[in-house]
Amino acid sequence: MRRTRTGCSRGRRRVYRWTVTRREARDIAEVLAQQGRVSQDDVDGIRESWFDEPLVDVIGIAEVTALVVRMNSLALS
Repeated sequence: MRRTRTGCSRGRRRVYRWTVTRREARDIAEVLAQQGRVSQDDVDGIRESWFDEPLVDVIGIAEVTALVVRMNSLALS
């Protein structure tokens, strides 16, 4: 079985990543439920707490801004 540099098999790493992403989504949903909206700072802070990097560094400011707009429109629905 091949192992990644973290020592986990690739399948286990995918499951871990998926689980963490679900928790990240749950944290964002909690902010939306409590505040009625989410900001770029909220999204970046949550992402950074799970992955040690803000989302803006991964996908860029334009994509994060569009994501925040979409998430806030869902909260208003």
